[in-house]
Amino acid sequence: MVRNMQIKLLVLTAHYPPDVGAAPVRMSEIVKRFSADEDICSLKVLVFNPQAENESSMINWIRTSKKVEVLRMRPIFPFVFHRFQIINPFTLLEWLIALLRIKDYRPDLIISTAPLPHPVILAYVYSKLLKSKYVVDIRDDWSATVNDLLDMQPFFVKYSLRPFNFLINSIFILACKNAILISCVHEVLKVKFSKLQKVPIIVVPNGINNQLLLAIKSGFDKESIFRKSNIQFKNSTKFLIYAGDLAASYYSPEIVLDALQKLISNGLDLRYILIGDGIRKEKIARLAEEKGIKENIYLLGKKSHSEALELMLASDIAIYSLNKNDAQAKYAFGLKVYEYIACKLPILAVADDDSVVSTVITRNDIGISLNWDEATRNDNLKNALLNITENYTLYSQNVSVFYKNNLSKFDRATGLEVLHAEVSKLLKE
Repeated sequence: MVRNMQIKLLVLTAHYPPDVGAAPVRMSEIVKRFSADEDICSLKVLVFNPQAENESSMINWIRTSKKVEVLRMRPIFPFVFHRFQIINPFTLLEWLIALLRIKDYRPDLIISTAPLPHPVILAYVYSKLLKSKYVVDIRDDWSATVNDLLDMQPFFVKYSLRPFNFLINSIFILACKNAILISCVHEVLKVKFSKLQKVPIIVVPNGINNQLLLAIKSGFDKESIFRKSNIQFKNSTKFLIYAGDLAASYYSPEIVLDALQKLISNGLDLRYILIGDGIRKEKIARLAEEKGIKENIYLLGKKSHSEALELMLASDIAIYSLNKNDAQAKYAFGLKVYEYIACKLPILAVADDDSVVSTVITRNDIGISLNWDEATRNDNLKNALLNITENYTLYSQNVSVFYKNNLSKFDRATGLEVLHAEVSKLLKE
């Protein structure tokens, strides 16, 4: 990076393993890449998510490798104080209090990530007080998503919370203006933030850790993978899988339960694996019991990234859903979709027709995508799922061809090298 120098890095993030999802995977890969640099002598990761489970919190810094230490802070205020945490002033206050845990570290560089916007704001405050440079990694247009969510709230809630969104976003934009570098997951975000003068902006897309995936494939054993999770199956069994946040309001993996129940009652041997935790987990369990398909549903909770990939490789069909008129649907191509395709899974999706995921699925015939009106009308979703099961070989072959033709776009290492090179160049200045 910067020869003959010993550099200290600090990472500020709301999401980090053992959390499940694209955000913790992205941050863990960034940490791995920078910790591999011989000029990095120390790398600390400060994690705070008041909605995470308490047992994952820590009182002190925990060393996870030769160079890396992690502190997952416990919330001061009770959970109820952190509702709508993305624009919650109590959550921001706790992030600012975290300054006490890092004030003596004096890093040469801070890598902050959004959403949440709070780690970026903390990096800005830290830089003003203690003169440290910082980088901002932006995964999505969180403020637009908040506005969409508020539009679905009652009048009083919507208009009482919108000022908080405006305020937090204004501070966030100010923080971005003072960064030495901004990295975004796609070109649309780059265009949006290019309005910030004098701040270099690069694209570091989500993607697959190909080395990890190849290592898992080399020792792949479907029977042992399912045995670890107490999943029973026959040769005729077809497995649907969903991996992601079961707390996020903009995903609805339970959308397929009715179609699943109808096909199971018609004699098809189908099982549904869901990886992740959140409030929807209880709802899905309740719906499965009401529909009489409880034994066909496996709510596995949190899994490590490697375990999630193993289960994807052992499954047959991926489930994807994104709420109607979602603000980011036209350009958000989530990590889970990359991984579904890399694991050669045909995809059954419910999303807007003009969403990027729907467009990719339809154009390349790697599954079936229905909009929300279609999915909730008649037996369209059941028929789509039946279509994929009956034509599984064709769809699976199409996914394999698509993945092979786009392998370079799916490789996360390429983007990480760009990020590392840009940071190295800026630290030399």
